[in-house]
Amino acid sequence: NGFGWSSDPVTKLKSYSPGVEIIGKKNYPVSAVADGRVAYLGNLRGYGNFIIIEHEDGYYSTYAGLGNMTVDTDQQVLKGQKLGTAPDGKIKFELRKGKESLDPIEWIKIDYFK
Repeated sequence: NGFGWSSDPVTKLKSYSPGVEIIGKKNYPVSAVADGRVAYLGNLRGYGNFIIIEHEDGYYSTYAGLGNMTVDTDQQVLKGQKLGTAPDGKIKFELRKGKESLDPIEWIKIDYFK
């Protein structure tokens, strides 16, 4: 599922998604997209196990729908470090600059070419 506004094809209702849903293999590891500090971890209604990582310059990445989590609050993490697993193979991923939602796909494309 993509970032931004979309319309349900049946109901025509519009909704906004501040992130993307990534679908992979069940119980596959979920890794940090960049170095940072675990600012929050817990369980949020509708999101399941949820991690927020604070990066440099006011950027944040969020990972929702995790099973077991392998990090702790205030822990420093490195890009690629395992944060937990995706028990059903799906996670909701968001990027933010302060409170502003950013399109994660654009950032993934940028990182791909580095």
